[in-house]
Amino acid sequence: MPNLLDRFGEWFASKLNPRFDCYRRARLLYESYLHEMGKPVYKMSPDDHRIALAHPGLHEAESLYTRAIELCDQHHALRDRAFGLMQRGMLFGVQDRRDEAIRDLADAERGLRACASGGDEVDALSDVVYQVGIIRLRSGNLDGLADLAKSREIDARNDRQDGVLICDQTIRHFKAVHQ
Repeated sequence: MPNLLDRFGEWFASKLNPRFDCYRRARLLYESYLHEMGKPVYKMSPDDHRIALAHPGLHEAESLYTRAIELCDQHHALRDRAFGLMQRGMLFGVQDRRDEAIRDLADAERGLRACASGGDEVDALSDVVYQVGIIRLRSGNLDGLADLAKSREIDARNDRQDGVLICDQTIRHFKAVHQ
């Protein structure tokens, strides 16, 4: 969870740079939707996904993420592009747009690996692997459990206890679903 200083830095950057403004506005819309939904993404039902697909705030968030990615391309901002693709891929996952989500998440993973220097990129890489795992498991592909285990391993190695906890909960949930 980002701290207040991170949020202030994001706000300040959004006032100086249109791509950060797009990211910030999209993230706020996406997080607001998740808060309204009131459940973890891995517990979403088919009805939840249909509702998300029709939600106007998520449509606006998608447009903002897309615009931010375009601005990254124009400015050759590869790291920011990878983060934008990851975020849009997560949004597509919430809407159960699996092919689009997997495409963006795979592109994000390639970008994160290409520019990884530690910290944020490693955390984001764990998030990407986690999201791919959820999508695979929703499709009935049990290889998604290996993705979740890999995400958990990355989180444990980097002392991200919240990530370890979420991975453990998600693994338990899908093991129970697929028994």
